Amino acid sequence: MASVNVLSTYDIAGRNWVVWHAACPSNPWSRHPVKVGRVKCSGGTLSTKKRTWFSLLMFCLTAALASALAAAVLFAGASFVFAKSQSAAGDAAAPLAAQSLSGVISDSRCGARHMPNSGKSPAECTRFCVRQGASYVLVNGDQIYVLRGRPSTIERLAGQRVVVTGALDGNTLRVKSVVAQ
Repeated sequence: MASVNVLSTYDIAGRNWVVWHAACPSNPWSRHPVKVGRVKCSGGTLSTKKRTWFSLLMFCLTAALASALAAAVLFAGASFVFAKSQSAAGDAAAPLAAQSLSGVISDSRCGARHMPNSGKSPAECTRFCVRQGASYVLVNGDQIYVLRGRPSTIERLAGQRVVVTGALDGNTLRVKSVVAQ
């Protein structure tokens, strides 16, 4: 009898079809690739459980759908990575234009109004709030811009009316220079 690894069997039109991988005992070096057919070696025939053509069809359909799903996931992932890299390259390639905005340097906690009973000046209150975790902001009427740049340059003009030059990205102003008015 052959050393056979049966992968699956099917009954198509009354005939048994076997998907197998076998090695013949009379020639142990003969390893046959996966084949479809009846297994015969040294007078022995493999008896197998019959399956219908419907199960073969479902097996092929499942394999095709699994392959299509894997290809779709791979394509979607590659598209996402490509789009992300193009977006990052586009952002780096287009520098933001410098703008000059005027206002008062304050902190993100207090904004335009500092605590009246704190006993601190607006400059002291701003520095205190920033040490507690708030950010420096430029307040111009109803507009508030978060200031990003050297904290030491911004800190010395805290609480004062200034003109800030820098690149505006949404509500964040990347400070290039700060001049008191």
